[in-house]
Amino acid sequence: MNYQGHALHKKFKRGRRSGIIEVDESYLTYTNNDESIAFPLSYLEMTKGGSGNRLIYFNHPDFPEWSFYSSDKKILKIFYLTTNRRSSNSSKQLRRNFTVQKIYLSSALVLFLTAIIRGSFRRHCS
Repeated sequence: MNYQGHALHKKFKRGRRSGIIEVDESYLTYTNNDESIAFPLSYLEMTKGGSGNRLIYFNHPDFPEWSFYSSDKKILKIFYLTTNRRSSNSSKQLRRNFTVQKIYLSSALVLFLTAIIRGSFRRHCS
């Protein structure tokens, strides 16, 4: 399966370039019109970041100058990432963090709306 993504590297204009991220049983590969870079799934590191932690970053210790990222959270459910022991832990933790984040945001919204409704009701009844 292919996912829209970006690569970060100092050789790119402005430090990044868009492309496609693909995952197979052994590699996570970033491809653009000019090149392909493949991270082995063993020792693949996944973190979240960006505004609102909506991006998933991929790094590998054998390629310290490269970083890939995607905003498509479906990539965290890929079989190869969830069965690879090291990346599986990262994948599960990221999915759990996104779920907890949604719960906190939903709770905050409910509390905010409740406060508005109670304030309007008190003014109306007074």
